[in-house]
Amino acid sequence: MHKSLIAAAAWLLPFTCSAQSYTEYDKNTDKLVLSNALLATDNINPLKSEDKSALGWQLDAHGALVALGEGQQYKLLYGATLNQWQQQPASLLQDNSFFQGEIAAHGRWHLSQAWQLNGSAGYQHTDQMPGTGLSRLREDIVATDSRKYSDAQLGLSYGHDASARRLSLNYHHGAVRYSGDNAYLDEFELDQTTLTGTIAFRLSAATRFILELENQQDDYLAVTRFDSDKNKVLAGIEWDYSGLTRIKALVGAYKRETEQRPDTDGSAWQLSLNYRPREDTGIRIESSQDSVAGDSELASDSRMRSLLLELTYRYSQLWQWGLLLNTSETRFEEAVQVRFLDEKLARVWVALALQQQHQFRLSLQYKDNQLSDNTVDYQQSQIMASWQYRF
Repeated sequence: MHKSLIAAAAWLLPFTCSAQSYTEYDKNTDKLVLSNALLATDNINPLKSEDKSALGWQLDAHGALVALGEGQQYKLLYGATLNQWQQQPASLLQDNSFFQGEIAAHGRWHLSQAWQLNGSAGYQHTDQMPGTGLSRLREDIVATDSRKYSDAQLGLSYGHDASARRLSLNYHHGAVRYSGDNAYLDEFELDQTTLTGTIAFRLSAATRFILELENQQDDYLAVTRFDSDKNKVLAGIEWDYSGLTRIKALVGAYKRETEQRPDTDGSAWQLSLNYRPREDTGIRIESSQDSVAGDSELASDSRMRSLLLELTYRYSQLWQWGLLLNTSETRFEEAVQVRFLDEKLARVWVALALQQQHQFRLSLQYKDNQLSDNTVDYQQSQIMASWQYRF
């Protein structure tokens, strides 16, 4: 696998670019946003046969520090969220507090008028409630899975959005580790290395042709899991009209080579539409399909297909609302069977701007998850009322 990565790097370096989206550096970014919320759900642990409602509260803080200098830019991102639910019986929920925290440092250095070097490093900690993360494919889980993710990336790019062509190459390394009482956690610890390259040519003032190449290695720490090597090619166009409409359509294919298992392949795509028919209205549609490091330890390949629709509308300076619909299907290629996980999410929200820095938001969410072998089949609703203050 390492030889194939080195060979791909040597071939891509002279004339390709990364499709990695680098962070934006804006001095007006909020340094600190605080919010607290009241939560209510009709199914606190959807992996148990009994549906039990619960109340809770949430504290959230996030923000960024941005520094701009001559030929260099820096950003520090940080955030933390704590969800606290009512005390539940240990047979239903082992923990009642769930924490999520992240920190990431980004930098951009302008080597010349055309060349840029981008780098970042970050760390995330996520306490996954039963019914989220790895536990989505399992029954009767009551313990928390704590996921730790650290990553670093380095990218070299040539050109900018208005250039006739853009070239870059991006190297990314991520490490996933878990802690908790569930026996399956060790099966999902891995190191993932990704080399991505793309070349983009401007066909007109509004249209660009894009060719994207990717090589990804999944190296599992558990000896019971088989390492794999994925190669993917995407090609298509991006059309940007006056900043009001942006369409991106990339289609292609992937091939995954897994140790001691047959190779798998399939189609891949990235489709997106961002449309603002009016200043107060926004529409976003996204669809994708790819081979991913899935959540089944029995699968040699996991192919995920997703579709997202988001609508936002600003009724006035005070009121705005939004709607989000998301559906996904994950196909698990296992040794003795093929299983499908269907996930549906619907969310509607309304927000009231009390002052320039204050906002009240009410959101309603519905989630439906079903595994094709019927071992997992549940619905879960949640209401959240939050107050937010920006510094």
